[in-house]
Amino acid sequence: IDSNYQYEATYSGSTDGDYTVTLDTAEDAAGNDGSSGESEQVTVDTTAPTLVSSDDGTTKTSSTPSFTFTVSDATSSVDESTLDLKIADSNAEDGTEFDQDNYGTGSGVQYDGGKFTVDVSDLENSPSVEDGSVTVTLAVDDTEGNSLTGETFSFTVDTEATSITSAETTSTNTVEVTLSDDTSNVDTGTIEAGDFQVNGNSVTISSSFPDSNSGSVTGTLKLSDGSFSTGATPDVSIVSDISDVPGNTVTSQTFEGTTDGVAPEVSSVETVDSDNNGKIEDIKVTFTESVENVDAGDVSITDEGISVDSARSSSGSSVNFVVDSDSETEGAQEIGDTSTT
Repeated sequence: IDSNYQYEATYSGSTDGDYTVTLDTAEDAAGNDGSSGESEQVTVDTTAPTLVSSDDGTTKTSSTPSFTFTVSDATSSVDESTLDLKIADSNAEDGTEFDQDNYGTGSGVQYDGGKFTVDVSDLENSPSVEDGSVTVTLAVDDTEGNSLTGETFSFTVDTEATSITSAETTSTNTVEVTLSDDTSNVDTGTIEAGDFQVNGNSVTISSSFPDSNSGSVTGTLKLSDGSFSTGATPDVSIVSDISDVPGNTVTSQTFEGTTDGVAPEVSSVETVDSDNNGKIEDIKVTFTESVENVDAGDVSITDEGISVDSARSSSGSSVNFVVDSDSETEGAQEIGDTSTT
């Protein structure tokens, strides 16, 4: 009588992989051996998939960005249909932007050979994320049911361009301007004098913005022609492209700046024997702040019969005026009354 029998063997292996099970002996009561070297292949898989790459640390310039991640399984295959996906931005008050278990390769998710590509704009419920850090949490099984759970990675979303955040007059024709970017760094390589106007007028850059990229950079603009009225408020405009490092570009912005509203005053006056000949050739006038475009007609000295006929040089808040040759006098003199106009 033929009968079927089931044999069960237990083996404690140390690693996952493929194993071959061979039946060496299968005798009946009469001693007949029916094994004939019968064998079967079995696969042992106790290990969950692993996240091997992602867009961690990258920067996206869209509030509905695309991102990728790759999952690998050493022994079996990834079961893409089991993908759980959560997306949360930096605003904790509005909760998780997207949270779906077993979403798999639904709308907005593509899978190809271990690589998942997620297009947030195509996900169900049309989520969007705010600027700042965005965290993706995922879980997925392999085809044997081993689960990768709670794996996370983060990237940055930056959709806002650089902007002027402060502007203040520093002299009669200069404005100190600060450019800032809330999320990334200002690309200082994109800043040129032609990008700006002050009160509708062209400018030069008299104090350069720093070479290194930073979240906030400051430089000084100088009117190409003319000057401000005392107490005037400057309107500083961006009229051409300035970018942040990810590439967001501002092409137009006008910022109403501030002014100290106080005209420069004379803080000290010194006589200078520039030729070392015992005569006063220069009068050095120091003001309470940096000055520009000062000439002899702006200064009146009503002491010792001294008058000036030109400005020799200036540096910041100090100006050297050339004494009229007819009024040069010998020795150091104490200047009593100096006024400016």
